[in-house]
Amino acid sequence: MTQSSRQTTAFYVLFGLTALMALVFLWSYLPAVVLACLLALLFHPMYRRLMDVCKGRDWLAMPLTFLGIFLSFILPFVIAGSLAVRVVMDFSRRSEGTTLADGLSLNWLVERANLVLAQIPGLDYQVTPEMVTGQLQAAAHALSSHALDTVRGVGAAVFGVIPVIFIWASAESSRQ
Repeated sequence: MTQSSRQTTAFYVLFGLTALMALVFLWSYLPAVVLACLLALLFHPMYRRLMDVCKGRDWLAMPLTFLGIFLSFILPFVIAGSLAVRVVMDFSRRSEGTTLADGLSLNWLVERANLVLAQIPGLDYQVTPEMVTGQLQAAAHALSSHALDTVRGVGAAVFGVIPVIFIWASAESSRQ
């Protein structure tokens, strides 16, 4: 094995180890990075069209693109999530002791679940309607607080980007 082939092998081994360490370090951020790349690919044509409409002023095309991404991608998910949480909360509030469908009530479902649980040998567990509604309300509360934190994060990002855009735009205009 010659000196240059050893160096090449060592380079590839070190490069592979560095890439592996970077992947381990960035693994928790990978979904966000993939989503950001996907959004960039999806909305780049809109950005190019806005650059044409804004006559090359990227300081104007960037926030308009961000607004388009927010209105067409982020906002519908936030609205759908909040509606889903509201439906679950409403269901859990109204379901106890009421009829959900033709002759189907929460009490009937609990009785059937308890019959199934009684058939399992060695399991001594019973379900109550209060347990079901409590678990539904806890899940809906957790989902709603997560959705609220997401909306707060998006709002903080928007209001954090706006001053940067204005500072950058004023720097660009003073350069000209």
